[in-house]
Amino acid sequence: MMEKEENTNMEDKNLDHLKSDEKTKFVYRIYDDKEKGHVVGEVVAKKQLEDGTWTEVRFKNKVTIQGLQHIVTSIYNGLTPTLNSKYFEDELFKTDVENTRTKVVTKPGPAKIIGLNLAKNGANGGDIIPFKRHLDGFNDNLEDLIPWRTVLLTQNDWIKYKKIYLHHRIVTINGIKYVEYFTKKVTFRPFYKTDDGHDIPDNHGQTLSTDKDCRAYVECDINVGTDELQEHFRLRHIGGTDGTSFSASLLMFGSPGEITLDGNKYETIVNTKVYSRCNHINLYHGSSGLVDVKYEVNHV
Repeated sequence: MMEKEENTNMEDKNLDHLKSDEKTKFVYRIYDDKEKGHVVGEVVAKKQLEDGTWTEVRFKNKVTIQGLQHIVTSIYNGLTPTLNSKYFEDELFKTDVENTRTKVVTKPGPAKIIGLNLAKNGANGGDIIPFKRHLDGFNDNLEDLIPWRTVLLTQNDWIKYKKIYLHHRIVTINGIKYVEYFTKKVTFRPFYKTDDGHDIPDNHGQTLSTDKDCRAYVECDINVGTDELQEHFRLRHIGGTDGTSFSASLLMFGSPGEITLDGNKYETIVNTKVYSRCNHINLYHGSSGLVDVKYEVNHV
C-alpha cells in the first residue's frame, strides 16, 4: 500500500485541480518546526475565489541530508563535506550528445542556493508521495525532472536563455536535436521579524523593546512562464500540453562555474545538489502560466 502524506489546511476541495493562472499563486517557504526542533517548510497554493477572497492549501517541504550538510559545513569552521551525494551534473550530462560538460569550468567561490527545478513524480493521482530526505532528489538521467524549456537546437539563442537558466543539455528526440534547460535562476530577499510578525529595525539593539522571539527569513519569487514546461509535455508525453503540470519543487545549490558557448561565456553552477524538495499535488499549467513561488527560510 502506498504511503500517503498529509496535507494541512486543505479546506477547499476546488484546490485539487490547481492551475497556474492569474487567480492562483504558489508560495514556497522554509521555516523551523518549533515542536520538532528542525528546519522544515511548505509550498502554499493560494486560490482566488469568485468573491475576491483567497483560500490556501499547504504541502510540507523537506531539506535533504545533503542540504543539511551544506548548512553545517558552511557555518562551522574546520568542517568539510563527508557524505557522497550524487551531483546533478552527473545525471544531466549522461544523455548529452554534444559534450557540453567539457565546456564548463569551476570558478572561485562558495556553494550557494541559487536555482529551482520542477519534477513530475511527487504525487500518484491525489496521493502525495512522501520524499525521503536521504535521497538525492532526482532520478537517473533526470527522468523525473521537467526541463523549463525544450528548444530546437537550430532555433536556440544562448544569449537569451542563459540569462534565465543555469544548466542545459543537448538531446535527440525523434532524430532531432533539442536544448533542454534546467535550474532557473532565483533572487533572494532577506527580512527579519518578531514572532508576532513585526519588522525588526536595523538598530534593533537600541530601539526594539519586546519579549517576543526573533526570526530571520529569506524569500525568493519565480514565475513559470507561458512557454515553460509545455514543450517537454508536447514532445515527450501522450496527451501533449493538456497534461502540463508539476508535482514537486526543488531548490538547488552549487559552486560558481562558467560555460563557454559559441565563444561567449555564461554563468553556471557546478557540483550541484538538491537543497530541499517539496512533493505536492499536481499543479497544472494555466493559460497565463504565472506561478509566484516564494522560498522563505526561518532560522531560530
